[in-house]
Amino acid sequence: MLNIAVVGAGIGGLSAGIMLRNIGCEVTVFEKLPQNSPGGVGIQISANGIRALREYGLAEKISELGDLPDCIDFINGCTGKKVAKIPLGKTAEKLYGAGFYQFHRQDLTSLLSNENLRLGVKIFYETPVLTVHQDSKGPTVTTRLGQARFDLLVAADGINSLVRNQIFDEQPPIFMNQVAYRTVVSTGKLPKTFASKRTQLFLGSGKHVVSYPIKNGDLVNFVFCTEFDSYCQERWDTDVNLQEVKDKFIEFTVLQKVFNNIVSAKKWGLFEHTLLKSWHRKRVVLLGDACHPILPYLAQGATQAIEDAHELCIRIKKSFRSKDLEGQLRKYATTRAPRIRKIRRASKLNATLFHLKKPILVLIFHFILKILSLVWPKFLLRRFSWIYSGGPA
Repeated sequence: MLNIAVVGAGIGGLSAGIMLRNIGCEVTVFEKLPQNSPGGVGIQISANGIRALREYGLAEKISELGDLPDCIDFINGCTGKKVAKIPLGKTAEKLYGAGFYQFHRQDLTSLLSNENLRLGVKIFYETPVLTVHQDSKGPTVTTRLGQARFDLLVAADGINSLVRNQIFDEQPPIFMNQVAYRTVVSTGKLPKTFASKRTQLFLGSGKHVVSYPIKNGDLVNFVFCTEFDSYCQERWDTDVNLQEVKDKFIEFTVLQKVFNNIVSAKKWGLFEHTLLKSWHRKRVVLLGDACHPILPYLAQGATQAIEDAHELCIRIKKSFRSKDLEGQLRKYATTRAPRIRKIRRASKLNATLFHLKKPILVLIFHFILKILSLVWPKFLLRRFSWIYSGGPA
């Protein structure tokens, strides 16, 4: 039985804890933030992630907790006119064997945390990992509690991963001159269209906005993405002056009631990271954003962390028979890397399409979306079937 440390109690780290515990490993999770730290934003988990979680008995709890959208509506952000529609709901469930769910991030992490604790995983909140080093006997983790040695360390500590920075060689990420703003607004303060069971994607020149209901329709999550001239840090928790958001999206008149009811918003810079050549060093292995940050234009960041955790668990289980843990860690990376590379390219292409500037290109793009939506409505969904039907589950 392996004694495994997981650094980070986000979606990826907590998913890994559940999965590793289910195959008999001893698991300890270290998280620098408090257990109930504010996490008031939405998160989308597509069918490929839901299938992986379902294998560990979470299907019923997920269906109770998440909002299940019927469709995605593409809308002209300046005029408010609907451009196209992508069916989700039962259509997606039939195609991919699971639904596409939307959650309040804190609700999902609480569900995963409680499942970890039920299984006997030890979670230490407010316990940042200070250093990691390893020798022939395995990795050693230093925290405020002292030092502890493990058979394996799984780093799921996010974009600014301490473990990646200490153990792995990485080229500096490149700022994309794009930023994203996140906020949530009470449904009761918004027009009824935002309360409906659908995701809305508002398109503009060099920018777009995504909205979707969470917490059983009580809140609406908003993500505003736009080009940005000055440098912005790659952090999730930077407060922003609300006037900045309004000024950046002033032509989106259809969202004026939204702007009038935003209380606070967070801002983060979007960066492109070089995909690491190796995802492990001896008995330290990376997953999720700590390994391969993905731009948010496909809503696959958290889902790919879940897929990572599932594939890593499969490989570790195989190592029980082969007695070659490091060999299985290499296979984990070689299996996952091509899929991640393709998803990162697709997300970057979506960024280009969503942020077209030339009026003629915008007109052509909107026309194509409209025709496809009318003639072959499932095409826009099936375009990414390789994502939603793929993965280790």
